[in-house]
Amino acid sequence: MVLSAFKTFAETMMAPPTLIPQDPTLDNFAAVVERIPFFTLLWNTIIVSAADVVLTVLIASMAAYALGVLDLPGKNVILVALLAIMMVPGEIFMIPQYQIIAAMGLTDTLVALVLPSVFSVFGAFLMMQTFSSIPKELTEAATLDGAGHFTIFFRIMLPNAKGGMTALGVITLLGSWTSLLWPIVVNQSLDKLTLGPGLAMLQGSFFTESNLMMAAGVMAAIPMIFFFFLIQRQFIQGITQSGIK
Repeated sequence: MVLSAFKTFAETMMAPPTLIPQDPTLDNFAAVVERIPFFTLLWNTIIVSAADVVLTVLIASMAAYALGVLDLPGKNVILVALLAIMMVPGEIFMIPQYQIIAAMGLTDTLVALVLPSVFSVFGAFLMMQTFSSIPKELTEAATLDGAGHFTIFFRIMLPNAKGGMTALGVITLLGSWTSLLWPIVVNQSLDKLTLGPGLAMLQGSFFTESNLMMAAGVMAAIPMIFFFFLIQRQFIQGITQSGIK
């Protein structure tokens, strides 16, 4: 993808194909900015992804605390129901989700891109596994000291679950950053779309300038690659470990 981003359209169609660009050019990147409002789409993607990550991690952590730490009646029934939801393809929920968003008058807004995705069953189970490794003695000691559930949750559980929160945040960020189908369904205005639909606009009905697609792919991937390198250690620890060391 990176090498093809610097090729001309004619070179991308050559047979046999070339590996190294014969005449490297930066015109593809300029053409992407001219064809689509790339920076508007990028800014929308950043806003939607950031909101998605923060709300998903918070809601999943609260659900995990309630289902994994508290002694709730009927907890096992709720867990089985959530597992059943995970076994159903997400596309099944797209029509009712759209009907709910439309009834709320939120279509063609950035809120519509965030709201349906912040309730993550996978995230709740991931955080439950993280919380389960935190010694119960910590919460019991806090309870004896008079701490309530909110104090225990925010001052004991979350600080000791940074690894799981980071892992869930990165997974959520990747899904939100590359989302394609839902933004197309719920939004129509170009200035309310994200990078996924924006890059799809570069695909033609009869032929696609693959050099522009590759350039746009590089531009869209750079922020995610840079972000992952910044937090790769925390992400790997969150996948392989849970709770306190």
